[in-house]
Amino acid sequence: MVNLLNQAAVFLETQRVKVMTEPVTYHRGINTVVVKATCGKTNFTIDDEAGFTVGSHVVDFIIAASEMKFGDTVIVPRLGDVIVTADASQYEVVYLASDGCWRYSDGFKLSMRIHTKLKL
Repeated sequence: MVNLLNQAAVFLETQRVKVMTEPVTYHRGINTVVVKATCGKTNFTIDDEAGFTVGSHVVDFIIAASEMKFGDTVIVPRLGDVIVTADASQYEVVYLASDGCWRYSDGFKLSMRIHTKLKL
């Protein structure tokens, strides 16, 4: 039996890559790969030492999981990796207590949502 939800997810991922992405360069040490990314954000809250809840957000890059490769080696995002955008802005992969450095954006593991912060 055909899984219609899977087919729909593949169609939507194809459309996202086609019309909602820009090329970015993913760096880990000397290894780099150019991938197509959609920019987004994840909101989060933390409790500070005084007991106050502080809210903020991180910049996310949504990238097709199939593009996350150095050569033939499949990779997953790691703390400290860097994403460079077309305007030369650099974003460092960060760790969120709720998600780690990344999470899949869909139930079929077609795309990754990578959490980052702007490097100053």
